[in-house]
Amino acid sequence: MLLTADIGNTSITLGLFDEDALIEEFRLASDKDLSLEEYEVLLRSLFKDFSVGSCIISSVVEELTDKFKLAIENVFKIKAIILSTEINSIIDKSLD
Repeated sequence: MLLTADIGNTSITLGLFDEDALIEEFRLASDKDLSLEEYEVLLRSLFKDFSVGSCIISSVVEELTDKFKLAIENVFKIKAIILSTEINSIIDKSLD
């Protein structure tokens, strides 16, 4: 399953997809003061019943991006991708 994370100034929106279907959606406060370990506990709790196999993150909060990426990688033992202008995505190709 694909975990998507949209880190905004106010909240972090998490979506879990199985193929094209949205299975779960969660919203957390964007809290720069939470530790890496606290984010790991939250992720384990929210996704304990699911098998996350990949993750992509978009973020406008630099202070949270690396911490959240590391929490995801530690919890799910996967390599998370941070969405940026450097990524050549299907969305980019559709605009040509």
